[in-house]
Amino acid sequence: TLFRVGQEALVVAENQTGAIHVDFEITVHDSTFSMRVQADGAASLPEEGSRGDMALGFLRHRLEAIGGSVTVSHPGHSGIRLIAEVHLDEISATDPQAVGILEVGR
Repeated sequence: TLFRVGQEALVVAENQTGAIHVDFEITVHDSTFSMRVQADGAASLPEEGSRGDMALGFLRHRLEAIGGSVTVSHPGHSGIRLIAEVHLDEISATDPQAVGILEVGR
């Protein structure tokens, strides 16, 4: 699930900004998994029905299915920043959506 979240975040960043440079960072701190994707280029939210809008929808759906969240912002005057977070201690080991996720925080 988190791998797919990363893929969708990169699709949104690429398609929405025409980015030349993308920063991708993953951290785990106090049982919270965070993924930050920041891209330069033009800042705009995905247009409804666009590939970026669908990717953002898939991203939100995947995260909400495991109790996570995503925020999208525009730092400065250009680019886009996506931050996805999942609280690992709230994920059930028996949840089929969570297979492989709990190993990240160990």
